[in-house]
Amino acid sequence: MPHRQVVFTIPKRLRLHARFDRKLLGKLASCAWTCLKSEARRLLGRDDVVPGMIAAIQTHGELLHWHPHIHVLITCGAFTPTGDFLELPEFDLERLLVAWQEQVFTMYLAEEKIEPEVVENIRTWQHSGFSVDQSVFLPADDQAGIERLIQYMTRCPFSLARLIKVSDSGQVVYQAEKQACQAYPDPNGDGTVSGVARNFQILPVLDFLAEFTQHIPDKGSHLNRYYGWYSNKSRGVRKKAEIAASAASGESSSENGVPARSSPTWAK
Repeated sequence: MPHRQVVFTIPKRLRLHARFDRKLLGKLASCAWTCLKSEARRLLGRDDVVPGMIAAIQTHGELLHWHPHIHVLITCGAFTPTGDFLELPEFDLERLLVAWQEQVFTMYLAEEKIEPEVVENIRTWQHSGFSVDQSVFLPADDQAGIERLIQYMTRCPFSLARLIKVSDSGQVVYQAEKQACQAYPDPNGDGTVSGVARNFQILPVLDFLAEFTQHIPDKGSHLNRYYGWYSNKSRGVRKKAEIAASAASGESSSENGVPARSSPTWAK
């Protein structure tokens, strides 16, 4: 079936909270799921359908600075309770962006990370810092493309290939994958609003280690999460239904009546 990549980002003003309270990262992934599930149901006009979604939590960009955002691989459609697949058109990005912003505001307020005054202040910004992108589409037969995307979504934040130099003074030069020089944006335009893009960092050794180690997840945390049709619960329910159907038809037992699969507690 076809899939689409959707990327959710938040303003710099809100990013630092997730660095010191890592449970916010999982809550951001849940916010993305809530937005996409609601939009899929709105487009299909049904409240009993769910898409399949995999969310990858990334805390880095091309460089090592702290940049928490959510990469999503989602089915271009949703499943009915009986397993029928209903195709979806592209998401309405304007509606999705508004929903994403409101979900994040609500979550941060509930977690007491910000005050209502901060929300009102961000609402006045010309560029809020929230963004949603769905530019990557993967056809149903593009299994190789899906595998490449999954590898990108779950990639390590650090690459030795980007560590291009350690100077005599002990500074580390770390360069992004995109090495082409870019023209300086027009000071009279909007190009400098979010800062001038750069593709390298020059850091003292201890600062470099701090930048790198901040991306190490907490023990036991999950950076890849599954929702809807792809959730562990949903897959487990379908598996049990398959086993029950096979048992009813006699396919799960051998000719002498011994179960095809032993109980996991047989040795207790």
